[in-house]
Amino acid sequence: MPQRRQTACEPPQSSQARTKPKTIKNGFVITLGNFRHHSDAADQATIKLNGATLRSKLGASLKVGGPIKKAETDSNGFAGHSVEEIKPGEIKCTLLHTSDTDVAALQQISDATVVFETDSGQTYLVRQAGTEGEVEMKGKEIDITFTGAPAELV
Repeated sequence: MPQRRQTACEPPQSSQARTKPKTIKNGFVITLGNFRHHSDAADQATIKLNGATLRSKLGASLKVGGPIKKAETDSNGFAGHSVEEIKPGEIKCTLLHTSDTDVAALQQISDATVVFETDSGQTYLVRQAGTEGEVEMKGKEIDITFTGAPAELV
């Protein structure tokens, strides 16, 4: 029987449960008894490009993309949701520039597989990813955005 994934509002099934509320710089954690909502996962993410781990700094972000919905109403009230647009998956991160980093090659990435691993143990996959916009190097840091097919939880 396949293992069922834990949702954000279920009791944790490991010893990772937090017992006190804690505010995090780029997110928040709300703890209610043994229940938790964890939205700071991007702070300690690991980014992989075609299997190679990138030297990313804290603060990476993920937008899963997919259908963006809007509530619809009629004369009787709420009538459901309509899809306004389909957005791509998006991963933004800052990389450390080292002697083996080719910034020009980063700018040319296309049809790649990018994996976003959170500190809470979830892994998201963005297929057909490429570099969006310009890759910018400032000192020893490189700001980069990857976009592709909507992210999938794997």
